[in-house]
Parts: sequence; C-alpha cells; structure tokens
Amino acid sequence: MKELQQINPKYCRYNCFYNSYCDDPLLDYVQILAEEYRPATEDDWDSGYYCISPAIGMFAARYLSNKIKVGESALDEYLKSYNILNTIKALGYDIEKFWYLTLFINDYSYGYCFKGTKLNNTPREDIEELFNRILGNINAFKENEPIPDFERLMEISFKIEGKHKFVINNPVTIFYLAWMCKIQLDEIEKGGILDDRTTRGKLRNGRIVFDTLSNSKHVYFFAKMFLSFFKLFPSKNEGTKNKRINKRLLISQLVYIMGISKNENFLLDDKNIKGYLNLYKDEKDKILNMLYL
Repeated sequence: MKELQQINPKYCRYNCFYNSYCDDPLLDYVQILAEEYRPATEDDWDSGYYCISPAIGMFAARYLSNKIKVGESALDEYLKSYNILNTIKALGYDIEKFWYLTLFINDYSYGYCFKGTKLNNTPREDIEELFNRILGNINAFKENEPIPDFERLMEISFKIEGKHKFVINNPVTIFYLAWMCKIQLDEIEKGGILDDRTTRGKLRNGRIVFDTLSNSKHVYFFAKMFLSFFKLFPSKNEGTKNKRINKRLLISQLVYIMGISKNENFLLDDKNIKGYLNLYKDEKDKILNMLYL
C-alpha cells in the first residue's frame, strides 16, 4: 500500500503545503467526497484555503500524525479479503485509493458521531417548523365560517422565567399567526440573520463535552457516506455484467474490518446495513464535526 506524501503534518492546514495534496492521486476519491461533506467556505478562503475542500488536508494531517482510529489489523484484513478486493476491482475502482477513501469515511463518520456538537436550528427553520406544524394540523375551513378545522386541539404557550405562562388556544389566532409568519418569511431574503446557525460548545472542567450519537448511527453514517460516493462517482462497470455486485455487502464487510461493529454477520450479508439505512433514513441530525472544522 502506497503512503501519502510525507510532509510536516502541522502545516497541512495552510495552503502552501495543502496544495501538494491536491495532486496526490491517492486522495482522488477522498476529494470527491470531501467536497460534498465539507465544502470550502468564505472563512476557509480568508484562512488561505483554495476552493477545494480543506477536509483533504485535515485528513492527510490526521493520517500522518497517526490520529485516525482504526484497528491494528484493519489494513491486513482489507488486503487479505478476497471478497472485498474483488468487489472493488469488479466495480472498476482503484484498491489503494479506495483504502484511503475508507479511512476518510471511517474518520469523518467517527468525528460526526462521537466528536461533534449539535447545531441549533436557524431562526428561519424554527419559524418554518412552527407554521408547518400548525398548517399541517388543519383539515379545511368550514364553509361560510372563518374558523379552521383542526385535526387535533392545539395551543401555543409562551413563558418568561418568573412570570405566568401566556397561552393562546383560539384556533383563528393560531391559524393567522402561522399564516402571517409564512407570508412574512417568504419576503425576507435568505442569507441574513434568520439563516445564521449558532451553537454553544459545552465545557466541563475546561474540556469540551461532545454530543455523542449511538454506535448504530455510526454504522448508518458510514454506510450513507459510501452510498454518497457511489452516487457522486459511479462505477464505470455499472450496468454491465457486474450489475449484480452488492455494494451494500461491500460496505457491510468494511464496517466489520474497520472495527465499527464486532458482529460477524456484517461479513456474511447486507441485512444489518439495510436495517440501519431504513431505521435512520428520516432522521436529520445537525452536527458540527469538530474533527473537520
């Protein structure tokens, strides 16, 4: 297995060294996915990054500093696995590039699930959630009567600490409050204060306290990232005689050899992966990945 270019990893975040990774073919697959999950921002430009994802340099720095958590035998298991290597080859992907992609996905998904901070909703999202919940609870207006027909009774309560709670249960008031919010929000240009997503990091004894997710969500996010890669960079052999190749089984086997799960059933079939993908498909965690800021 070829190694990444050996440079001083502490400088990888800065563009004078960062650019060398743009031409490293071992990170071709990483770049494709990094630009999807951690695209460059205006802040990155201000810090000296170019327009490609800074996550490439961050990953390289972490790899060269031995900060990526993976089982000691993972690479050996990868290179010895007849099923994994044959599937990758049959799909037309490069074995070495795919290994670094796997390391990146493993590291990024680990950071997202165990080294992250939950993001607050933007004010726009809070307001949208309010009127969507209200309008979604309305069947219709009664004929010749301006009172909305709610599926279920609802009320809005407002409380200031130390004060009595203020409750609105008039259906007309609730409906028009939601309707006015919707009309007004549509007129406010996006990109302002209503779209700022703030978050407050939690500290305990001077250390950051992360908002951790479950290990099953780690499996899900690992699989989701691989499916994103397959969509962004489809196999050249897709739709040929290899169309029956099970990419979900490949992902499942990688989950096991990377040590994300010790359940050996991941090596045998893709039932567990399918189960996790279905279980969490509608969940939308908003996490700031602290490993790839």
